[in-house]
Amino acid sequence: MDAQGLKGVYVELKEQPACWAEHHVNVTTIPADKVRAVRGPRRVGLYVGVSDFADTRIRRLSISHNDAGRLREAMKEHCDLDTVILLIDEQATLANIRTAICHTLVEATRPGDVVFIYWSGHGARCADDNNDESDGYDEYLVPYDGRLDDLEAIRRSMLLDDTFGRWIQDLDGRRIVVILDTCHSGGHSKYEKGLGLPEPVAKGEFDFLDGEFARIKDIGHETAMLASAKASQVAFERREGDLSTMTYFLIKLLEQGNGPITLTQAFEHLKIQVPAYVEKQFPGTTQTPVLVKAPNTKVYLRL
Repeated sequence: MDAQGLKGVYVELKEQPACWAEHHVNVTTIPADKVRAVRGPRRVGLYVGVSDFADTRIRRLSISHNDAGRLREAMKEHCDLDTVILLIDEQATLANIRTAICHTLVEATRPGDVVFIYWSGHGARCADDNNDESDGYDEYLVPYDGRLDDLEAIRRSMLLDDTFGRWIQDLDGRRIVVILDTCHSGGHSKYEKGLGLPEPVAKGEFDFLDGEFARIKDIGHETAMLASAKASQVAFERREGDLSTMTYFLIKLLEQGNGPITLTQAFEHLKIQVPAYVEKQFPGTTQTPVLVKAPNTKVYLRL
């Protein structure tokens, strides 16, 4: 922008009331005569898989660490990712996850870039404490150092959807895709990924980040979330003992698919494959993937 253009901005804005926003805006200035290299959007992924837990009361999972590692490799090879970050088991503490999202991803990207955040592990819910959830409950994901001592410990040590929503505000301007292979209701089968504790019965659809997504879209995020199951369902590990069900079919699609694959196309594939497998292997149950995305958001998983 030349001096005259900047002066025009000043004239337009000087009479406007001051305002503030709850996120940061980074402004970079460069000399007008400096040639700037042009590149396409960067594509960066964070993969979290937690099978083991410091709190021995939390039921150990078999393959969530495999889920994260295998999807990381598949997307690195087939989805043109520039940077991939992997946090599994004891690496996946709440503090490390926060650092990865709020610092590492922020520093590795800029507005316009694409950020994938994947999580495989336990999911659960607790009472909502600020009345921002339509169903009356906060959903949370369980990091390696999550604690089940009491409600206060849960809210302090687990990754609540409210907290996650605040963290990804630091990625303002990026196109964000959240992929969750976890369930939010309890279960007793060894193949289910619930905590195995008594939990409230879900009143509606999967709504992790439901209220948070509304706020994020207000500040300009293009956001999308692919969840492995509805709120009333559990997410299953495969009987074969290799991967979680949705993650298995997602990896298979990326490895064997032809040409570009959008997130919507992947969802259309998964909502057929996942229920078919679960209904056959676990008679009397089902698992239905859910896609939530901002209007007009089109993200390519595989380019």
